[in-house]
Amino acid sequence: MGRKGPKHRAGAPAAAQQHDAANAGSRKLKVADRVTKKKARRGAREGKRAGAAEPGRPHEAGRAQATTGLNETHPGTHTSTALPGRNAPLSSNWEAIRAVAAAPRKPRKRRSSTAAPPHKKAPGALSAEAVLTDTVAIDCEMVGIAGNQSVLARATVVNDQGAVLFDSFCRPRERIFNFRTKVSGIRPSDLQDAPPFEHVQAKVFELIKGRTLVGHAVANDLHALKLTHPRELLRDTAHYPPLMVRPEGGGKLRPRSLRALAKEFLGLDIQAGEHSPVDDARCALYLYHKHKRRWEEDVAARKVPLPAVTKEKKAKKKKPAPAPTPGRLKRRAEKVAKAAAAAARALPDRPELHDL
Repeated sequence: MGRKGPKHRAGAPAAAQQHDAANAGSRKLKVADRVTKKKARRGAREGKRAGAAEPGRPHEAGRAQATTGLNETHPGTHTSTALPGRNAPLSSNWEAIRAVAAAPRKPRKRRSSTAAPPHKKAPGALSAEAVLTDTVAIDCEMVGIAGNQSVLARATVVNDQGAVLFDSFCRPRERIFNFRTKVSGIRPSDLQDAPPFEHVQAKVFELIKGRTLVGHAVANDLHALKLTHPRELLRDTAHYPPLMVRPEGGGKLRPRSLRALAKEFLGLDIQAGEHSPVDDARCALYLYHKHKRRWEEDVAARKVPLPAVTKEKKAKKKKPAPAPTPGRLKRRAEKVAKAAAAAARALPDRPELHDL
């Protein structure tokens, strides 16, 4: 059955009949527009197939099909060159736009999942074999106790390739007042079943004995472990002159933070939040590797000052008190008498107090 035309209401005025006729014409235009768009899409698809068959002329067939579909006329529709559903005239670029739309899209380039990232966030081990080497690196994390003092809470030792030889929490003997979790990463639960200080100290001593020890401000770590190490075997990245900085106004060289050194020389981002002693020990080790040749030459030539073994300062010897002389004893007695008289004058006039 064919499409039925609009029904005219009996006795309807002429204006209503004209309105119905206009609606019917509008529906015909919409149907024609949909058919035109459908043919244009079909022509574009056929153009893609033809382009794949003829690599040398990828757009000709698609352009012909798209033009054929858009230029067809339908009964009851206007034949102007306006866009479907619009009264504006076509621009001169319409043909080029249709050709680009009909052309097959180029496949998007995808980054390989195996490509190395431009910036590493943390250092890794150069080898997975945890064998003891002649050079080791150390880093420790501390917590706060009474008197604003620090005690050992975690110790880490890595070998010359960055593989972890020892990494353990440590239960301090003293009462902890500040875990410094934001920096140390230590929490109360970490120390509940941790080995005692003596066990960690003995294990670290076995690993570093007689070996080159690398670290950043390594004297702090040795002080926390209550250990000493030969100064000629210490390689401290905080006190190596090429890694230090001189103030703008002049003066002595100052140590730089391990985070700044790792970012500048290694391209690594560490210590953004809680510190990891494994990452810190590896960064100090890799800084030493980067400057090892010159560093060892400077040590052999005595151009590098040997770092302190520990932070402990030598206690100053107190001079013995001089023997009292008769004059000093007399002056002391006079001071005592004056103090007693002043105290008696300060008391109110109450006999019972003076009798005491």
